[in-house]
Amino acid sequence: MKSLACVAVALAMVGCNKKSEVSPAASAAPPAPVAPSSEYALTSDAPECKAGATCTATIRLEARGAYHLNDEYPFKFTAGDNATVEFLGTDAGGRNVFTKAAGDFMKQSATVGVMTVKFKPAAQGSLTIEGVYKLSVCSEADCKLDSPSAKVTLAVK
Repeated sequence: MKSLACVAVALAMVGCNKKSEVSPAASAAPPAPVAPSSEYALTSDAPECKAGATCTATIRLEARGAYHLNDEYPFKFTAGDNATVEFLGTDAGGRNVFTKAAGDFMKQSATVGVMTVKFKPAAQGSLTIEGVYKLSVCSEADCKLDSPSAKVTLAVK
């Protein structure tokens, strides 16, 4: 019953849009949280990859405080257009769409989930992948629905 109430509250909050950004993470350093929120934190990680090779980046969602991941929410990352990248998503929404339904989002605990973004970069150099991450976290009292901007920067060799 609580999860149904959580979904109802999340659906009622569809108009909410708080901006935050996932900062680039160095391949040797652990990912760092950015755009602090009392409900959640997003971090990104992308190891170096080679031009033309299949590469992966991850966006980690961690619920904070009394909040946990909303198990019934269809987590989704939609990457923006980028002429230097071939996205390899398998969601029906397009190759630049990565979703829970397509198996791209994996829950690691009640408070942590990781979205995996697969792609092939066309050329060497610095690459930035930007998009919108649709997410929901809940507490006993309410659910938060958000669509922050997310960005991952990495080096392509």
